[in-house]
Amino acid sequence: MLPVRDEQRLARVVRELQDRSGLVAGVGRTVPGPDALDRSRADADLVVRLLTRLGGAGGAAAHIRDVHLDALLMQTVDLADEAGHDPLGAIAELERYDRERGTELLDSLARYLAAGEDARLAARQLHIHPNTLRYRLRRAHEIAGLDLADPAAKFEIQLRLRLRALRLP
Repeated sequence: MLPVRDEQRLARVVRELQDRSGLVAGVGRTVPGPDALDRSRADADLVVRLLTRLGGAGGAAAHIRDVHLDALLMQTVDLADEAGHDPLGAIAELERYDRERGTELLDSLARYLAAGEDARLAARQLHIHPNTLRYRLRRAHEIAGLDLADPAAKFEIQLRLRLRALRLP
């Protein structure tokens, strides 16, 4: 905990400390006084936990505002775990399927969504024919019930893919 009036100066100090020590550093929100320090500390702890999860053990630093969405997702995973839910759901099912059979359905799905649902672009990135990509997407739907035509289902898939990319669950 450091008293600070200039957040840019604080960011420089944290980066210098992190560079010299190789530690993982998290910076919480600036709070108005000592009675709100617990919020800032909780933010900093969350940032450290996230950076460590992302492989920052060799040294990393971030402010909560820079990783806010991913930190929120990590908290959501915590809640899902506490309730006994699998945060990856159908994504985990596809991942298992790919691992057991040597297929690339999950990567194809992720590339397709990342390419803005442009099958030609995603296929080019995957070095496959667009028809092969379409076949893989149909198989993903058959195996895991992933419905890309439903906007809510597509949003859920994208969130779960982000969780997987962050290695949160």
